[in-house]
Amino acid sequence: MSGPRVGTPRWGRVLAAAGIAGIVVGVGVWAWQNRADAHTAVAVPAGTPVVPIVEGRPGYPYPYDPPVVTIPAGRVVAIHLTDNLGGCGLTTVFEGLGVSGGNAVVTVPVGRTGVVLVRASHAGRYRFHCASNMYWGTVVATGAAGHT
Repeated sequence: MSGPRVGTPRWGRVLAAAGIAGIVVGVGVWAWQNRADAHTAVAVPAGTPVVPIVEGRPGYPYPYDPPVVTIPAGRVVAIHLTDNLGGCGLTTVFEGLGVSGGNAVVTVPVGRTGVVLVRASHAGRYRFHCASNMYWGTVVATGAAGHT
């Protein structure tokens, strides 16, 4: 007897459907990350030092430019992070530099600049990295911690 076998999946259709579902999910994630309200506006107090960092500067050999930044210990600093790379969930983590303790985290769509406020509670070296911990840099906090 010849004819279609009962119970045999049609793998070509299954794989095509899975591929289409993957594309739909990927586009949905991209749209969610790049939505207009993706970032909360950060109020930067007057007189706050500003440190620019670029992730993925064309022609620069390291993921973050500069790979090492210096800030005053004990003082709130605004990091302006521009993302040209687009990897790691678009998120950068500044370990131990949250203004109220913990980590400071910023998510920035590709081609845009986001602001995160950081504060080193004491002088020392702090690490910052992408959400996947593939790219990293260093924040050096100098001086005696004061109140701000």
